[in-house]
Amino acid sequence: MNPEYNYLFFFMINNDSVFCNGSDLQDIVRHRLYTPLLVKVFAGVSRVELVEKSIHEAKFQFVNPDLFDDEGFNRSSEVLPEKLSYIAAEKIDGMIMRSMRGQCKRFARYFIIPMRTVKHWHFLLWTRDDNSFTHYDSNRNPLHAIHLGAAK
Repeated sequence: MNPEYNYLFFFMINNDSVFCNGSDLQDIVRHRLYTPLLVKVFAGVSRVELVEKSIHEAKFQFVNPDLFDDEGFNRSSEVLPEKLSYIAAEKIDGMIMRSMRGQCKRFARYFIIPMRTVKHWHFLLWTRDDNSFTHYDSNRNPLHAIHLGAAK
C-alpha cells in the first residue's frame, strides 16, 4: 500500500485485533461528505490492507453499503440507525448468527457494516468474540461497544 494512502484507513489491524486510530479518524472525517463510492473504495482499501498485514480475509465480512443507503431506490434506513428496516436488519442478523454458529462459508470474526443515514455514514463493527457492536459515526468519535447479550 502506498504510504500516502495510509491516513485513509478507518479500521486498523494490529495483532489480529481491530481498533480505530484517533488521528486517522480525524483525517477521514475531514471528507465531510461520505458518498457511496467513497465507502466502497474504503472497503476495498481495507481489504488490501488486511491482505498486506497477512490477516486472512475470511475473518472479515464487509457488508455492501448499498443495503443501508437511505438515498437508494429501496430506502432501507431512515433518520436513525435504530430505524433500519426490518428486512435489512434481518439480513445482517442472519449473516452474523450463521457466522457465530460456524455455518457461514466464511467464518467471520468481524463484520464491518456501513449505513448511510440522512447526510452522513455510520459504521458498525461487530466482533464475534464479544458479540458486540462498536458504533463509529462519521461526524463524531466512536462510541463504546454495545454488548448484545445472548444472541437468538
